[in-house]
Amino acid sequence: MGRLETLKQGQGFNTETQRCNIPLVARLTDEQLRRQLHADHYIEQGLGLDMWNWERDKLIALAVDLAYRVNLHQILKLPLERFCSYLEALADEYFASNTYHNFTHATDVLYVLCHLLLDCNATSRMTEYEIVASFLAAHAHDVGHPGTNNHYQIAANTPLGIKYGESATLETYSADLGQQLLEQYSVLENIPSADRAALISTFRTCILGTDMAQHHTTCLALKHLPIDFYTQNYPPKRPGRTNGESSTHALCLPSLLLHAADISGPCRANLDIWLTRSVAVTREFVQQGDCERKQHISVTESFDRLILQAEGIDGFQRRETEFTKGLVLPYFRDVERVWNGIKPLRVSLEDNIRSWDSLDRKAVTKLWATIFV
Repeated sequence: MGRLETLKQGQGFNTETQRCNIPLVARLTDEQLRRQLHADHYIEQGLGLDMWNWERDKLIALAVDLAYRVNLHQILKLPLERFCSYLEALADEYFASNTYHNFTHATDVLYVLCHLLLDCNATSRMTEYEIVASFLAAHAHDVGHPGTNNHYQIAANTPLGIKYGESATLETYSADLGQQLLEQYSVLENIPSADRAALISTFRTCILGTDMAQHHTTCLALKHLPIDFYTQNYPPKRPGRTNGESSTHALCLPSLLLHAADISGPCRANLDIWLTRSVAVTREFVQQGDCERKQHISVTESFDRLILQAEGIDGFQRRETEFTKGLVLPYFRDVERVWNGIKPLRVSLEDNIRSWDSLDRKAVTKLWATIFV
């Protein structure tokens, strides 16, 4: 049974019997790995921490430690064993075969979000339930991602495209699948029902806010907010914008910061981390281009291996810098205008852009070649 059928029928995740077999092993493993994480001074590494080659158990241990640091367990009154079971199930629903949209990416985004929450002090601008909602959304924001984008779901007439339509196709699917996991594992059952509903609403808003199709609209909306809007006293009313006729995406800080974390590769402490993510996502794009060609669908120009190979390493650098300067940097500047806590990431991003030419060209070329394997 596929993920879509599972979602339709409300079954197919780990059974209660399977759940009981996970927690003890996970808890013992997590305790050992968490001790090792602290021995390696992972907190002090900040945005220089690179987890791209970590094993799944270590990623889960990091998520557990981050949850403790944001006080998730106390806010939700959530037993550790249940949370570990949920994390195992969440990891299962990510496709390990994806070179980019996988559980590693999800945990990487979660880590950057927690950096914004803790090191940049965003927690002082959120309610405790907003903190928890953004945490859970960060880890689930691409759950079930098939490795091909929204455009492909529609063009190839996939089951997801048929079910969700062309607006935020995969983001809506991930929000649905993530919410089902939270309910399946009773992650929110110990908080009042009204708070639970509000938390789920923020959770879904955060995930929907990662849709790149909404990126420019969000930037425009941010320009209409007062300067330092989120830096001043906690706003009593949330600004919002309408998307289409039926849904409203709030310009809430949790959603803004999750989107920032999702596109934060160029903001990391060194260029190697940025480069690793860029190569991984480009490999996935090329694989989609191959699928488009096989399906006799018009091949997306930036996903076409023939074009990218012809452009070579110079073309790769050009596309990376165009994306970063044209989309990522303006977004970070717009967010900084209303919340200056993001400034260190914006500064790091600009430093990395200036330092790109200092990369070892031979090493970059070798890594770039792996895109086409």
